[in-house]
Amino acid sequence: GEGSDELFGGYDSFRRIKTNKFMVLDFLQKHDLIVKLIPNVSKFRTTKNSIKNIYLGMDQSAYFSNEKFRSVFNIRDENVEYRKSVVRDFDQLVNKIFASFQTSHLNALFERQDKMSMAMSVEARVPFSNHKLFEKINQIPFKKKIKPVPKTILKKLTKKYYGKSFVYRKKNGFELPLNDWLRDEKGLKPWFSLLTDKTFYERGFYNHKSINSLINKHLNKVEDNSIYLMNIINFEIWHRIFID
Repeated sequence: GEGSDELFGGYDSFRRIKTNKFMVLDFLQKHDLIVKLIPNVSKFRTTKNSIKNIYLGMDQSAYFSNEKFRSVFNIRDENVEYRKSVVRDFDQLVNKIFASFQTSHLNALFERQDKMSMAMSVEARVPFSNHKLFEKINQIPFKKKIKPVPKTILKKLTKKYYGKSFVYRKKNGFELPLNDWLRDEKGLKPWFSLLTDKTFYERGFYNHKSINSLINKHLNKVEDNSIYLMNIINFEIWHRIFID
């Protein structure tokens, strides 16, 4: 199914585009006023960050664009030129978002699927990710893709083969309970030892104060930092296997 959300507008980001709040923030971003005038409160934070990242050619999968994740590294040499180049030539925000999702975000999904399928000796197929299909569907006006519901074109086609309850069921991502597992002594909590031993401290590019703060706040249930901590753990495991 990779490519269907990016092609037909299935993510929440696409539904928020035409709201008044989103359009106001888009105007302020274009005039370099978004950081100065918009308060960093929960009511605006998600949309504000979304627009800020989209103008950099980033989406929610770009963890390094997140300030909390960046704070764990002493090295801040980012290279996001490819992501910027993807959206640079698009004027409308909606086209920037589609371009970002269809390149940077979709690439990450392909990489994940390829690793998991190859690990099981399965060669996966991605029928939605056909360049001829993308060229055709990308010509359709945005509103026709999300009204009255997201992915409405695909749903109308699918109704020929499946029941209405299946076609219009609530979108549900596949999420793991990392939050709980990282607090469980019999789960992933012991992995924190990788972030506190001598090898880790001698790397030289981690901000240990920030990492320890993420761990303590997570274990004390002050914050859910599972997504950041798992990425750091995975990166450290990768470093020990392929670099050390």
